[in-house]
Amino acid sequence: MIELDEENTVCIISDDDNNNKKRNLQNNENTLQKKKKKKIQSTLNFITKKSTNTLQTINPINNSLNSINKNIELNKLGNKHVYNLNENYKILSWNVNGLSSIIKKENIFKNLIENEKPFILCLQETKLSENLRIVDLEKFQIKNYNVYFNHSISKKGYSGTAVYILKNGPNVKKITYGIGIEKHDSEGRCITVELDDVFIVNTYCPNSGQNLKRINYRTKEWDVDLLNYLEKLEKKKPVIWTGDLNVALTEIDVYDPVGRENSAGFTKEERESTPIVKKSNPPFIDTFRYFHKDEKSKFTYYGYKGNKREKKMGWRIDYFIVSEVLRERLVDSYILDEYYGSDHVPIGLILKR
Repeated sequence: MIELDEENTVCIISDDDNNNKKRNLQNNENTLQKKKKKKIQSTLNFITKKSTNTLQTINPINNSLNSINKNIELNKLGNKHVYNLNENYKILSWNVNGLSSIIKKENIFKNLIENEKPFILCLQETKLSENLRIVDLEKFQIKNYNVYFNHSISKKGYSGTAVYILKNGPNVKKITYGIGIEKHDSEGRCITVELDDVFIVNTYCPNSGQNLKRINYRTKEWDVDLLNYLEKLEKKKPVIWTGDLNVALTEIDVYDPVGRENSAGFTKEERESTPIVKKSNPPFIDTFRYFHKDEKSKFTYYGYKGNKREKKMGWRIDYFIVSEVLRERLVDSYILDEYYGSDHVPIGLILKR
């Protein structure tokens, strides 16, 4: 066999040499194949290991995302008027006309909490005494809520306010009782909850009474001092003012406006003196009318006598009133007509955080 070497010199190769060379070539080929297989196996091992590491990285991410989604779902609260606690405040207000009484009535109070799951529930006319024993207070506890009471000390079993606040909810900075004036505060008519970004003021405004015997106190003292208090708070941060305000603002807020002109809660004096109207620069917002401008027969108080509720003979005297700067944060304001147990019905507000 004749081949050329690297210098193109003719070389004569014997058969033995040729056989030896063939064997060497075969050996080299085998060696190359083994190296190739080894390299491929090494690459596969690397890919497998990398994939495992990637999966190990992805799994915690997926688990974390699942946990976040689960937490988001957990923060969607309420069976009705569902809201996300991470994004919104939901506040309810209700004049219960005696908390002891309504607690006993067919789980009405419990059903309200379970169905709505508010962040804050404001109550008026609780009629609790300041000397309640701890054992007595236990029946007013609601699971997952802290409760704060402001009792009347001037008259036993009269007036009074309370606030239930969801545990582990948004930060509560301070709870304040009263508006800082003794003649008003002795009746337990106000509790203020300070959050990071707003004040929530829960009030039970005094009724002018039969024959309007307290109308001067209501219009010339309480309304004046309450407005000053609200404006003082508003200099620090926006205000959400709620409760039984004991005044119907307009003719569509009472079932018989002509016949009620001289009745407590609808006199010209009361409608003109209330801070809802008196504050004008900037004005307060009546949140229910913001969403339901001209709707009629939307009442929050009926009284017990004469089947007034079934006949739609009511008044709208319970409100959520807010600072003008909160206008863009309003989500919903509504009346919960389906709840019985008091001569008033609950109302609700949802506001962006």
